[in-house]
Amino acid sequence: LATTLCHHATQASSAQRKSARQDANRRLERRLPRGSPHRSTTLIRAGRAHGEQNNAILPDSSNNNANAIPAKQPDPSPVVSQPQQGVNSPNMSAPPPIANSPAATPPAITQVSKPIRLTVQPLPEVSINPGEGKRVTVRVESENADGGIRLELQGLPVGVSLKGGVAIIPRGAKQADVELVVDRNVKKMSADVSVVASVGSVSNKQSLRLNITSIVFQDDFKDPNKSKLPSQSQGNLSQGYENGRYFIRLQSGKTSSGGVTFAPPVNDFDAVFTVRASGAGLSSVAIIFREEPRSNNTLMRHLWFVDNRGISVVSEQTFDASGQRKERFIVKHTDIALPRTEWLQLRIRAIGGRADLYVNNQLFRTVPVGVQKASPLTITLTKYDESTRSTLELSDVKIEQINE
Repeated sequence: LATTLCHHATQASSAQRKSARQDANRRLERRLPRGSPHRSTTLIRAGRAHGEQNNAILPDSSNNNANAIPAKQPDPSPVVSQPQQGVNSPNMSAPPPIANSPAATPPAITQVSKPIRLTVQPLPEVSINPGEGKRVTVRVESENADGGIRLELQGLPVGVSLKGGVAIIPRGAKQADVELVVDRNVKKMSADVSVVASVGSVSNKQSLRLNITSIVFQDDFKDPNKSKLPSQSQGNLSQGYENGRYFIRLQSGKTSSGGVTFAPPVNDFDAVFTVRASGAGLSSVAIIFREEPRSNNTLMRHLWFVDNRGISVVSEQTFDASGQRKERFIVKHTDIALPRTEWLQLRIRAIGGRADLYVNNQLFRTVPVGVQKASPLTITLTKYDESTRSTLELSDVKIEQINE
């Protein structure tokens, strides 16, 4: 019986050692590349060493036999195999990776772009006269906008446009000017316009209150940069700004005249001129308010003359191509007493074929003028006495378009 048990124990320990060697070889196969010159030797030695360790720790089945030879105890010091040339040798580089194992690919780094944010700041109310333009400063707060910011206007009334069609806030800037332009014949109105700022598909908008007024010219002449009327001196004519007023002055000499145009042609209008004429000789102030081209290169004009003798004349005059007067038709002539050196308020309200003339807020005369072509509103000073000087001063002018 003892012999049979010893035989079975020997067979079991042998199978365990074989299994242990196979496990060790499989682990080393994963670490050693195929084709290594010492691969087989290393696997065999490692398997034997592992088997001896397993043999040492197996329970001794012959302990029941007093005469059995005790199993050899393992050396307490660890078994360190000598490095082989080409296998993990310090003089050699690390073995290449196993051919069948693909190289590890680092994970792709995805950069998440930050969202773009735009905020158009509130805009002030804007008023523009017909025939004029005005710049409006648009400020936009932005985040993560690398390029320029596009500015557009939506909901513009007919006759109002954005100069250039679009404006750009440059990169790094926070504002830009947009210029609104109003056609001359746009009627008085108000509208809400949207100012849109955009970068790609991201946009933001702000409302702009736009008022189209009916005033085509207004100035009190205290600021020369406002109206930019001409300042010049030529021959015996000089004109410009002086003491908060605009003046036209004719020095002594031959009969002469000078004038200034305030507004482009307007069909129907209400114009008020506050003027003062001074000088010892005979002179007159004329306002040209209607004109019509005629055949033979002639031009017919409607003028209102007020001279310093108290004579007021409304006339139709025809001029040739050189500007020489050919005909004159007096519509009204009166001897009303007009002050010579005091300020006068001359007002013309022209609608269709009728003109109402006022002096110092009093209706002076209503005259038929026909449906003529609109004329640039012009005021002139004419001097008839060659020995004296005449001066025309203006302290306020207001011209308003009538939309009826």
